[in-house]
Amino acid sequence: MKIDEIRQLNNADLSKELIEQHKSLMNLRFSKATLQLTNTNEIGTTKKIIARINTVINERKITEELNLGTQTIKDDDSPAEDKDGTSGT
Repeated sequence: MKIDEIRQLNNADLSKELIEQHKSLMNLRFSKATLQLTNTNEIGTTKKIIARINTVINERKITEELNLGTQTIKDDDSPAEDKDGTSGT
């Protein structure tokens, strides 16, 4: 799963995919422990997918927080007052 494909998913789908990938990683580890895993590269690939999903989730959290922060700054356009409570006039 490429990063572009991950970015197209909504938050609910990202959560589902993250859970699915964690389950897949657990199954791959069990297969490796029982010597049934033939392609050991699958473990690394799954870890990378999990990291990509977590990256997109964190990016969205950060942009949401920044958007909320700029909205509160824009909403608080009251005139600046000095420390003593006067407006400087």
